[in-house]
Amino acid sequence: MAIPTRPLSPDAIRRIGVSLFGDGAGWQSRMAERMGYDRSAVTRWLNGSVPMPRHASLLLLYMERYGVPEIALGGNHDE
Repeated sequence: MAIPTRPLSPDAIRRIGVSLFGDGAGWQSRMAERMGYDRSAVTRWLNGSVPMPRHASLLLLYMERYGVPEIALGGNHDE
């Protein structure tokens, strides 16, 4: 797994998110919960208004490679 030097693009976030959490209703909420973020942060990343923080990018890439943990990994983050 390559360590990203820049934030994941909205397209990459969506691709990984859908592959991990399905493309049905609620996938963004499920992803936010497992990552320890508010759903509004995920929405901002996906619409490109706020870049995904590097540590969040690393966490999402980790989940892509090793799977989604049974419990949320992050704390409560705003962005």
